[in-house]
Amino acid sequence: MELPEHLLVLILIWLPVKSLLRFKSVCKYWYALIKSSNFINHHLLHNNCSSSSSSFSCSIISKGLICWKTKPHCEFISLSGDLFENLVHLDFAKDQLGSYKSSILVGQLTFVNSCNGIICLHTYFSPDVTLWNPATKQLRPLPLPPIAPRSSFPRKFVTTPLFGFDVRTKDYKVAIFIEKKDEPWDDKPNSVVQVYNLSTDSWRIIHKDFLLPFDNISTSRPNVVYKNGICFCCGTYKSNEFVWKHWVLISFNFTTEVIRTTLMPVPDTHDTICMYALDFFDDNIVCLSRGRWEKHTYDKWVLHGYGTVNESWTKLYTYESFPDIRPIKFSKNKDFLVLGINVGALFLCNLVTQEMQDLDPSCIGEFVFYNESLVSIKGLIGGADREICLQFLDTSEDDYESEKEEGYTEEERDESDEENESPEDREIKEDLEKKILNELDVGLKLEFEPSSSK
Repeated sequence: MELPEHLLVLILIWLPVKSLLRFKSVCKYWYALIKSSNFINHHLLHNNCSSSSSSFSCSIISKGLICWKTKPHCEFISLSGDLFENLVHLDFAKDQLGSYKSSILVGQLTFVNSCNGIICLHTYFSPDVTLWNPATKQLRPLPLPPIAPRSSFPRKFVTTPLFGFDVRTKDYKVAIFIEKKDEPWDDKPNSVVQVYNLSTDSWRIIHKDFLLPFDNISTSRPNVVYKNGICFCCGTYKSNEFVWKHWVLISFNFTTEVIRTTLMPVPDTHDTICMYALDFFDDNIVCLSRGRWEKHTYDKWVLHGYGTVNESWTKLYTYESFPDIRPIKFSKNKDFLVLGINVGALFLCNLVTQEMQDLDPSCIGEFVFYNESLVSIKGLIGGADREICLQFLDTSEDDYESEKEEGYTEEERDESDEENESPEDREIKEDLEKKILNELDVGLKLEFEPSSSK
């Protein structure tokens, strides 16, 4: 008995990206289905919904410096599973980067945040920004913004970029903040905010000659989180007083392109310097805070009324903390469980019972939380030096070797196929797309019916 096509669509939506990329070669229908934007969006939606039932609903992508035969190199790994027990080494195509005219060095890249399966990386104190989809193995260094800092005076300071999705225009954006100063204490309104659009592969200036309401953005905890088109992060507040006394929550809305700042809560301690870990609980931003030198307790706060006149922090709990453990993420289904890190070691901490479980692997470096997707960050072939899309090598895939011998990557092969389409093939393709949309509608209606419990 032949499987109905709408059930086939439902099955494919449940599969991981690696399997779907392999199945593109099964037949033309599967190829067109898996490449269609509707299928990609529904697959992403399904991944986000299904992962919400687990404790932390994400994977970890980590980067560390490894020494092998006295030669240091960067290693990227993926950690997944309920306790992050599944470890996979990722190929960052570092050997192939040298063949492209790009000034970005892999060893200097650091994580910013992830959005819909795409990870944003940047180089400290530099406008260099790179987008990476580990699942589809695409890497895309972005063109330099029109106003970029240089080493000469007057000095220009660049903060950490922020990456997100414009829910209105359905476009991915990167926002970067650059501040020009003749002296470090200069408070002249010389700041510039620039936004990159993935759809146009170009930058534009949205704010110019104004005073940034913050001095820097911290990403060390990690402190950049994203949800529903808005990025949140911690930074220091501009003040004539000692700047580290004033921490603020910085938010950037990728639809309205508006920057907001909210004063962070102050712990019940004599310390004026605070340490924060940001996350989401339901749809509200939450944080754990403690004094810089107060290591015995953490306060858990939730922000209510974000963006309104009634915006305020409410303290939920005070926990006894674990010595030298830095919280990095809250459990989704148990608010007393947190994921912590200490000198590269990963721990699961119960804030009520004070139990602590050491998780494998025993050492990770810089990291970002991530959910895989089929979303493409395909670049411009034959464009400017920095307008490139690097196709990763995967030596475990037999089909790549045949493509390599023919001199094509998958992206180039797709473009070649589209250029050589005959009118008959184009008509078949259009019919397939209509059929795909119909099967997706039927399949998704079945999936989300109340009777179809999982």
